[in-house]
Amino acid sequence: MTNTFGATSLPIANVARAGGLPTEPLGDPAMATLLAWVRAVLTAEVGPAWADLAPGEPVVRCTHFHDPRAEDFAVQRLPALFAYRESGRFGKADDGRWTEERPTTLLWVYPPGSEDKMPARRGVAVALGRALHEALGPLNGRHPSWVVTGDSDPFAAVYGSSLLDHGGFEVISLDATRTAQVEVADATFEAISFDLICREVWYRAPKLTGSTIATINQDPGGFVQVQGFVTDFTSEFTGDFR
Repeated sequence: MTNTFGATSLPIANVARAGGLPTEPLGDPAMATLLAWVRAVLTAEVGPAWADLAPGEPVVRCTHFHDPRAEDFAVQRLPALFAYRESGRFGKADDGRWTEERPTTLLWVYPPGSEDKMPARRGVAVALGRALHEALGPLNGRHPSWVVTGDSDPFAAVYGSSLLDHGGFEVISLDATRTAQVEVADATFEAISFDLICREVWYRAPKLTGSTIATINQDPGGFVQVQGFVTDFTSEFTGDFR
Protein backbone atom coordinates (compact mmCIF):
# COMPACT_ATOMS: atom_id res chain seq x y z
CA MET A 1 0.00 0.00 0.00
CA THR A 2 1.15 3.54 -0.71
CA ASN A 3 1.19 6.64 1.44
CA THR A 4 -0.54 9.74 0.11
CA PHE A 5 0.01 13.48 0.25
CA GLY A 6 -3.24 15.01 -0.92
CA ALA A 7 -3.96 13.27 -4.22
CA THR A 8 -0.29 12.39 -4.70
CA SER A 9 0.75 8.81 -4.04
CA LEU A 10 4.12 8.03 -2.50
CA PRO A 11 6.02 6.45 -4.22
CA ILE A 12 4.98 8.67 -7.13
CA ALA A 13 2.66 6.96 -9.60
CA ASN A 14 3.01 7.15 -13.36
CA VAL A 15 0.99 9.97 -14.88
CA ALA A 16 -2.35 9.26 -16.53
CA ARG A 17 -2.29 9.46 -20.32
CA ALA A 18 -4.73 9.86 -23.19
CA GLY A 19 -3.54 9.09 -26.70
CA GLY A 20 -0.03 8.77 -25.33
CA LEU A 21 0.01 12.32 -23.94
CA PRO A 22 0.04 13.11 -20.19
CA THR A 23 -3.26 14.41 -18.83
CA GLU A 24 -1.82 15.51 -15.48
CA PRO A 25 1.47 16.89 -14.16
CA LEU A 26 3.98 14.44 -12.69
CA GLY A 27 3.28 13.91 -9.00
CA ASP A 28 0.35 16.33 -8.90
CA PRO A 29 -2.88 14.83 -10.28
CA ALA A 30 -4.85 17.34 -8.21
CA MET A 31 -4.16 20.04 -10.82
CA ALA A 32 -5.96 18.06 -13.52
CA THR A 33 -8.90 17.52 -11.16
CA LEU A 34 -8.99 21.21 -10.26
CA LEU A 35 -8.99 22.27 -13.91
CA ALA A 36 -11.85 19.90 -14.78
CA TRP A 37 -13.88 21.18 -11.83
CA VAL A 38 -13.26 24.87 -12.55
CA ARG A 39 -14.05 24.43 -16.22
CA ALA A 40 -17.39 22.80 -15.39
CA VAL A 41 -18.30 25.51 -12.88
CA LEU A 42 -17.41 28.43 -15.16
CA THR A 43 -19.14 26.86 -18.16
CA ALA A 44 -22.34 26.40 -16.18
CA GLU A 45 -22.35 29.71 -14.31
CA VAL A 46 -20.80 32.14 -16.81
CA GLY A 47 -20.87 30.35 -20.16
CA PRO A 48 -24.34 31.41 -21.38
CA ALA A 49 -23.81 35.13 -20.61
CA TRP A 50 -20.34 35.03 -22.16
CA ALA A 51 -21.69 33.38 -25.32
CA ASP A 52 -24.22 36.20 -25.62
CA LEU A 53 -21.32 38.68 -25.92
CA ALA A 54 -19.06 36.31 -27.86
CA PRO A 55 -21.37 34.12 -30.00
CA GLY A 56 -20.09 30.63 -30.66
CA GLU A 57 -17.21 31.02 -28.21
CA PRO A 58 -16.94 28.89 -25.03
CA VAL A 59 -15.89 30.57 -21.81
CA VAL A 60 -13.08 27.99 -21.56
CA ARG A 61 -11.80 26.58 -24.84
CA CYS A 62 -8.90 24.58 -23.41
CA THR A 63 -7.01 24.00 -20.16
CA HIS A 64 -3.34 23.64 -19.22
CA PHE A 65 -1.80 22.42 -15.96
CA HIS A 66 1.13 24.86 -16.14
CA ASP A 67 1.79 28.56 -16.58
CA PRO A 68 1.51 30.01 -20.13
CA ARG A 69 4.49 29.12 -22.31
CA ALA A 70 5.31 29.48 -25.97
CA GLU A 71 5.43 25.79 -26.91
CA ASP A 72 1.68 25.22 -26.51
CA PHE A 73 0.17 28.72 -26.43
CA ALA A 74 -1.95 29.54 -29.47
CA VAL A 75 -4.42 32.36 -30.10
CA GLN A 76 -6.93 29.94 -31.59
CA ARG A 77 -7.05 28.11 -28.22
CA LEU A 78 -8.22 31.17 -26.30
CA PRO A 79 -9.99 31.73 -23.99
CA ALA A 80 -7.77 29.33 -22.07
CA LEU A 81 -7.53 28.39 -18.41
CA PHE A 82 -4.18 27.64 -16.76
CA ALA A 83 -3.54 26.18 -13.31
CA TYR A 84 -0.13 26.01 -11.67
CA ARG A 85 1.43 25.85 -8.23
CA GLU A 86 3.49 28.49 -6.47
CA SER A 87 6.09 27.92 -3.71
CA GLY A 88 4.78 25.70 -0.91
CA ARG A 89 5.31 25.57 2.83
CA PHE A 90 5.41 22.35 4.81
CA GLY A 91 4.47 22.06 8.48
CA LYS A 92 3.08 19.99 11.30
CA ALA A 93 -0.34 20.88 12.70
CA ASP A 94 -1.15 20.87 16.40
CA ASP A 95 -3.01 17.58 16.10
CA GLY A 96 0.01 15.82 14.63
CA ARG A 97 -0.93 16.04 10.97
CA TRP A 98 1.83 16.77 8.48
CA THR A 99 0.66 19.30 5.90
CA GLU A 100 1.63 21.39 2.92
CA GLU A 101 0.04 24.76 2.21
CA ARG A 102 0.72 25.93 -1.31
CA PRO A 103 -0.71 28.92 -3.19
CA THR A 104 -2.10 27.94 -6.58
CA THR A 105 -2.77 30.27 -9.50
CA LEU A 106 -5.66 30.01 -11.93
CA LEU A 107 -5.16 32.18 -14.98
CA TRP A 108 -7.94 32.88 -17.49
CA VAL A 109 -6.67 34.48 -20.71
CA TYR A 110 -8.99 36.60 -22.85
CA PRO A 111 -9.35 35.83 -26.54
CA PRO A 112 -8.52 38.70 -28.92
CA GLY A 113 -11.41 41.10 -29.50
CA SER A 114 -12.03 44.35 -31.28
CA GLU A 115 -11.88 47.59 -29.26
CA ASP A 116 -15.63 48.10 -29.39
CA LYS A 117 -16.30 44.65 -27.89
CA MET A 118 -13.72 44.57 -25.10
CA PRO A 119 -15.28 47.03 -22.58
CA ALA A 120 -18.35 44.83 -22.05
CA ARG A 121 -16.31 41.62 -22.09
CA ARG A 122 -14.00 42.83 -19.31
CA GLY A 123 -16.91 42.52 -16.91
CA VAL A 124 -16.29 38.78 -17.07
CA ALA A 125 -13.58 39.26 -14.43
CA VAL A 126 -16.24 39.95 -11.80
CA ALA A 127 -18.46 37.15 -13.08
CA LEU A 128 -15.73 34.49 -13.04
CA GLY A 129 -14.50 35.49 -9.60
CA ARG A 130 -17.93 35.42 -7.98
CA ALA A 131 -18.86 32.12 -9.60
CA LEU A 132 -15.66 30.51 -8.27
CA HIS A 133 -16.08 32.03 -4.82
CA GLU A 134 -19.62 30.70 -4.53
CA ALA A 135 -18.60 27.18 -5.53
CA LEU A 136 -15.48 27.09 -3.33
CA GLY A 137 -16.92 28.98 -0.35
CA PRO A 138 -20.66 28.69 0.32
CA LEU A 139 -20.98 25.47 -1.72
CA ASN A 140 -17.79 23.96 -0.19
CA GLY A 141 -16.23 22.71 -3.42
CA ARG A 142 -19.35 21.27 -4.99
CA HIS A 143 -21.35 22.19 -8.08
CA PRO A 144 -24.11 20.21 -9.82
CA SER A 145 -22.30 20.55 -13.15
CA TRP A 146 -19.39 18.34 -12.01
CA VAL A 147 -20.23 14.74 -11.14
CA VAL A 148 -17.48 12.13 -11.24
CA THR A 149 -18.50 8.90 -12.96
CA GLY A 150 -19.13 6.17 -10.39
CA ASP A 151 -19.04 8.54 -7.41
CA SER A 152 -20.54 6.68 -4.44
CA ASP A 153 -21.19 9.88 -2.49
CA PRO A 154 -24.99 10.02 -2.03
CA PHE A 155 -24.93 13.81 -2.33
CA ALA A 156 -23.03 13.87 -5.66
CA ALA A 157 -26.06 13.37 -7.90
CA VAL A 158 -27.79 16.47 -6.51
CA TYR A 159 -25.01 18.77 -5.32
CA GLY A 160 -22.10 17.57 -7.47
CA SER A 161 -18.99 15.61 -6.54
CA SER A 162 -16.66 17.03 -3.91
CA LEU A 163 -13.56 18.77 -5.25
CA LEU A 164 -11.99 18.35 -1.81
CA ASP A 165 -12.46 14.58 -1.82
CA HIS A 166 -11.48 13.91 -5.44
CA GLY A 167 -8.69 16.50 -5.50
CA GLY A 168 -7.22 15.46 -2.17
CA PHE A 169 -7.56 18.91 -0.61
CA GLU A 170 -8.23 19.52 3.06
CA VAL A 171 -8.85 23.20 2.32
CA ILE A 172 -9.10 25.13 -0.94
CA SER A 173 -10.32 28.71 -1.06
CA LEU A 174 -10.31 31.72 -3.37
CA ASP A 175 -8.15 34.41 -1.79
CA ALA A 176 -8.13 37.19 -4.43
CA THR A 177 -8.65 38.06 -8.08
CA ARG A 178 -6.63 40.58 -10.09
CA THR A 179 -6.01 41.69 -13.65
CA ALA A 180 -2.91 40.31 -15.32
CA GLN A 181 -1.02 40.25 -18.59
CA VAL A 182 0.56 37.30 -20.35
CA GLU A 183 3.56 37.83 -22.61
CA VAL A 184 4.22 35.01 -25.03
CA ALA A 185 6.43 35.22 -28.13
CA ASP A 186 6.58 39.03 -28.05
CA ALA A 187 2.78 39.32 -27.84
CA THR A 188 0.78 40.53 -24.83
CA PHE A 189 -2.61 39.16 -23.84
CA GLU A 190 -5.01 40.37 -21.16
CA ALA A 191 -5.83 37.89 -18.42
CA ILE A 192 -7.48 37.43 -15.03
CA SER A 193 -5.55 35.81 -12.20
CA PHE A 194 -7.24 33.95 -9.33
CA ASP A 195 -5.20 33.27 -6.19
CA LEU A 196 -6.15 30.03 -4.45
CA ILE A 197 -4.92 28.73 -1.11
CA CYS A 198 -4.65 24.94 -0.96
CA ARG A 199 -3.82 22.77 2.03
CA GLU A 200 -3.14 19.07 1.68
CA VAL A 201 -2.39 16.43 4.32
CA TRP A 202 0.04 13.49 4.41
CA TYR A 203 -1.44 10.09 5.29
CA ARG A 204 0.39 6.87 6.05
CA ALA A 205 -1.16 3.72 4.66
CA PRO A 206 -1.94 1.05 7.30
CA LYS A 207 0.58 -1.77 7.55
CA LEU A 208 -0.79 -5.20 8.46
CA THR A 209 1.25 -8.27 9.33
CA GLY A 210 0.15 -11.62 10.73
CA SER A 211 -0.84 -15.17 9.97
CA THR A 212 -3.96 -17.22 9.35
CA ILE A 213 -4.37 -20.83 10.53
CA ALA A 214 -7.13 -23.04 9.19
CA THR A 215 -8.22 -26.47 10.49
CA ILE A 216 -9.01 -28.74 7.55
CA ASN A 217 -10.64 -32.19 7.87
CA GLN A 218 -11.08 -34.74 5.12
CA ASP A 219 -13.61 -37.54 5.57
CA PRO A 220 -13.25 -41.04 4.05
CA GLY A 221 -15.32 -40.04 1.10
CA GLY A 222 -12.86 -37.31 0.12
CA PHE A 223 -15.02 -34.34 1.19
CA VAL A 224 -12.84 -31.50 2.48
CA GLN A 225 -14.20 -29.17 5.15
CA VAL A 226 -12.64 -26.05 6.63
CA GLN A 227 -13.68 -26.04 10.28
CA GLY A 228 -12.35 -22.75 11.50
CA PHE A 229 -9.89 -19.89 11.27
CA VAL A 230 -7.57 -18.34 13.81
CA THR A 231 -6.09 -15.06 12.69
CA ASP A 232 -3.30 -13.32 14.57
CA PHE A 233 -2.18 -9.95 13.23
CA THR A 234 -0.66 -6.67 14.26
CA SER A 235 -1.15 -3.29 12.63
CA GLU A 236 0.99 -0.21 12.39
CA PHE A 237 -0.51 3.10 11.37
CA THR A 238 -0.48 6.77 12.20
CA GLY A 239 -2.76 9.61 11.20
CA ASP A 240 -6.35 9.62 10.12
CA PHE A 241 -8.06 7.40 7.61
CA ARG A 242 -10.44 8.57 4.92
